[in-house]
Amino acid sequence: MNAICLVIDRLHAGYLGCYGNRWVQTPELDRLAAESFVLDHATLDSPELSRLYRSWWHQRHACEPDAAITLQTSLIARLQQQGITTGFLTDDPAALAALPADVAAQLKPLLIDEPLPTEPAEASRRAHLQHVFDAGLTWLETAASPFVLWLHVGSLGLTWDAPLELREHYRAEEDPEFAQGVEVPRFVLPQNYDPDQLQAILQAYAAQVTLCDEHVGHFVDCLRDSSLANDTLIALVGARGLPLGEHRRVGPFDEALCGELIHTPWLLRFPDGLGALCRSSALVQPGDLGATLAEWFGVPAGLSSSGVARSLLPLVRDEAPSWRDRAIVVNSQGEQGIRTARWYLRQTGEQLAPGDEPDRTAADGAAGRTYLYSKPDDRYEVNDVVDRCADVATALRQSLADFTTACEQGTVVDLPSLAEQINTRPA
Repeated sequence: MNAICLVIDRLHAGYLGCYGNRWVQTPELDRLAAESFVLDHATLDSPELSRLYRSWWHQRHACEPDAAITLQTSLIARLQQQGITTGFLTDDPAALAALPADVAAQLKPLLIDEPLPTEPAEASRRAHLQHVFDAGLTWLETAASPFVLWLHVGSLGLTWDAPLELREHYRAEEDPEFAQGVEVPRFVLPQNYDPDQLQAILQAYAAQVTLCDEHVGHFVDCLRDSSLANDTLIALVGARGLPLGEHRRVGPFDEALCGELIHTPWLLRFPDGLGALCRSSALVQPGDLGATLAEWFGVPAGLSSSGVARSLLPLVRDEAPSWRDRAIVVNSQGEQGIRTARWYLRQTGEQLAPGDEPDRTAADGAAGRTYLYSKPDDRYEVNDVVDRCADVATALRQSLADFTTACEQGTVVDLPSLAEQINTRPA
């Protein structure tokens, strides 16, 4: 049994056909999704890479204190103790820096040290992504089974070097000239911005997603044609999304906990076809990936497991009678968010993030700003309903406080179910 984790940073779920997009062409990812179990509502617990890697490999939530993992054996250590080969490749130095010290020492990660391009590629096979996926294929050629290959692809947040013909493909006749640079944008749109300014950026990102789609397709095809095809799990996971003007932020500008950042794609392709063509609306979070890999390989649970992370295999097999009723997300600026089946509440810190409404006030005078959105209908969080559903907002803020306290005390598994009003669709 083997596993390949394709972790693609800055992959916006709203730009994939398998997540409802009809504008951007992603045939290879759509084909992979058709062979996979698709998680529709995967939600980060933090947009900080260091917290994400702690969650993935220690099966902990970002809210849990660092002291809680001192006795927690990492997933990498447990895999290696069972004789499972592990590899970590990335093109992003930030991903290397984000690895927990104990994991980095055990894993011996490798940076794909290829200079970032300064101009668009002449062809897809000459793009930066080619080097990334080639490194993965090279690693697989000599890998001894059983193994786990973790390929962290940072390219979508590092360089937009898709061939200009791909950008031209997404440009309508009446559109302005498309952008020709490779630098990933990072700014806040003014309140009365020119839509043409944003359109050129969206076309460039769409081209980059299509480029990524081509390379993922080639990588998976090579795997399909190899001897590894019959016993290798492929997990394609988005590390973080990318703001593209939904709340006036463009690019990796900040960590404001809006859906375009915290909602990530997640596909699980099993070699025996388990879960193919099935989807789930379960609220899954990063720690669940580590728990799933542990069960897949049959390795024991880590020491001092808090029970926050859960293996997805029972969900895929339709053996899970229930799932978590909330997903909590936090950032380093003091923001918090809570996602339930019917709502998403975002509580900002005292300092508003750029792009937030400057004249917005919290419903009950609490510090910061409170935003409340109906889910899953309001996918892009356009209609803030906190003024009309103040009772729900109050209950959700209390649930946030309860979860934080439970993380500090190690009692998350003892939290009661959310009140019925929180999971009721708004009128």
